[in-house]
Amino acid sequence: MSLISPAFYNLLQTEYKNISVFYIVAFIAGILCWLDGFHPSGFLWGFLIALPFVLLLLNRKRYRWPHVLAFMTLFFGIGCFATAFRAESVQAPTIPKPMYHVVLTGTISDASVLMDSQKVIVTDVRFLNEPAVMPPTKIKLTFHQTEPRLTVGQTVQAEVFLRPPGRPVAPGAYNEARALWFQQIGAVGTINKVIHLSEAPHVSAIKKYIERIRTVISLRIQKAMPVEPARIAIPLVIGEQGVVSQHLYDIFRSAGITHVLSVSGFHLSLLAALVFFLIRGGLSFFPSIVERISTKKVAAFTALVFSVVYIAISGLQIPAIRSLIMIAVVLIAMLFDRNAFSVRSLSIAAFLILIVRPEMVLNIGFQLSFMAVLILVTLYDPLVHLIFPSRPVHLLLRFGAVILSFIIVDILTALATTPFIIYHFNQYALYSGVGNLLTGTILSFWVMPMLLFATLCMPFGGEVLFLKGAALGLEYVVVVCEAIQNWPLALTTFPSYGVAALLTMTFGVICLCLMRTRLRFVGFGVISLGVILAILTPRPDLLVGDKGFSVAERTADGKLHFLTTGESDYVRQAWLLRNGENPLDNNVAYRQKLPSAIWMKHQKIAFSAKECLDADLCFLPEPNPTMPNALPLYEFNTRAVYITPLGIIVRRAEESDVGKPWF
Repeated sequence: MSLISPAFYNLLQTEYKNISVFYIVAFIAGILCWLDGFHPSGFLWGFLIALPFVLLLLNRKRYRWPHVLAFMTLFFGIGCFATAFRAESVQAPTIPKPMYHVVLTGTISDASVLMDSQKVIVTDVRFLNEPAVMPPTKIKLTFHQTEPRLTVGQTVQAEVFLRPPGRPVAPGAYNEARALWFQQIGAVGTINKVIHLSEAPHVSAIKKYIERIRTVISLRIQKAMPVEPARIAIPLVIGEQGVVSQHLYDIFRSAGITHVLSVSGFHLSLLAALVFFLIRGGLSFFPSIVERISTKKVAAFTALVFSVVYIAISGLQIPAIRSLIMIAVVLIAMLFDRNAFSVRSLSIAAFLILIVRPEMVLNIGFQLSFMAVLILVTLYDPLVHLIFPSRPVHLLLRFGAVILSFIIVDILTALATTPFIIYHFNQYALYSGVGNLLTGTILSFWVMPMLLFATLCMPFGGEVLFLKGAALGLEYVVVVCEAIQNWPLALTTFPSYGVAALLTMTFGVICLCLMRTRLRFVGFGVISLGVILAILTPRPDLLVGDKGFSVAERTADGKLHFLTTGESDYVRQAWLLRNGENPLDNNVAYRQKLPSAIWMKHQKIAFSAKECLDADLCFLPEPNPTMPNALPLYEFNTRAVYITPLGIIVRRAEESDVGKPWF
């Protein structure tokens, strides 16, 4: 007697026919396992490589599940190997400790201007007054002045302060060292003084020409628009985010539409769709052309060209390049008469990105765009057809269908992206759906077309009228965002949760998207399990920061009480956010005196040698305390203390030794 019913067996058969879409999941799982510390030995590498082929050779009867296991193992191994190869290829020196008053020289490879400062990445670095120290391959620097202007290709000589890339401020927090490791950036710091600045002769004429175009576009936008609309339009067109004021960023974040302030998949998709429909719609008025050529292919090719030009003008930012690859796959699929909007196209785009840059799987931009596109490609049409089996005829019903489509898009994208937003930022715009609904139409069908026409008319001096029109739309967006910011709980703070909860919720969404039968509804159960894991995630009872500069205990009401805090607000804000508190609601006095001992949940935590003897745990100033219950207070790492019924658990935020690779 069969263990499963025929109906359930038929469901499994249907899912098997679609199993290839899960191979990208196995590939990503291989990347994540390697990044989490799964580094196969030589024997294990051989096993991962040989197992798929052994399964295929032994499976002469062509059973199905051995094939699935073989290809899952193969793609998992490819993910591990791609990440290992990438990590090995980006090996670069990292400074072991802070360095003061270093005089260096190098070439600026990347530059951006903020409101009152500049950020640059310097390559070909040489230390002029520290010849014994091996300089990093790249250095990331901040210059807290707007003059002189630092641009790509210049050779700079400057006096700087350098420090190693930052470690996580708490377990599971953002790891700057890991992110910069893959960029070969071995130090970060600030420029104290620019000594000499000169143009590099090897900069290509194309780069200089593109930079001139960007400058001209920025100046013309500022001349034709009021200040606030111009500060939004410039990032939309050329990707220069430094002009965005803190006020604009805050109100856009409260409304949940900060994605419009940087060139990303949102803008690129709007541009490509706009060009595609304009070209195809325009050609449809000429029957002789429609009969001879495929207007869809012409429109797709034109949209691809415009997308490439837009990316070049916007500064070739990594998130935009990633989005270009995904959109290019869709448009190229149209050129070859393939289904462009499919899971396979999305999988190909993700594979092409991650096989070259596997570390991008940890990038919040990649996670949000990939999950949002995945859920829209797979679930949007079925939901729309379920609600509207046939196209509405009445004008009011058509208008209602358009509004409902926006609501469906917002619900689906929220389902896919909310776990990632809360995990990375600990804050969520509660009215993001309202914000996107009230501003999305204006941005999509008014502002972006106006900016496109304005840019195209700039060589002829006819951009002013279009820029004025775009300014009206942007002023409306600002008014809406300011109104939403004043609503109660507009920006809600949530406590942090672990990677296990995030991965569980993500796998649940993937099941909903990739499965074809009613088995996909298992995804809701998996998502619910992830939510439960997130709620049950324990929070540290005590946090001890780098070198004891910041120490905080969690009181009975769940709030953080800082025993001492350093001069920087970064650690304090990060700890409060991860505890589920808004930093604006917690006032802290700096550098309070650290007590000799505290009691927490009937456990004594000591901070001095005289209190250490009868303490359950103590932190001492000595680098290597000899007492069995003592840890070094001034260690270069953050420790999180959890007091459980089974005892005290101490977790280090970063396990790597100082100066060694993060993995």
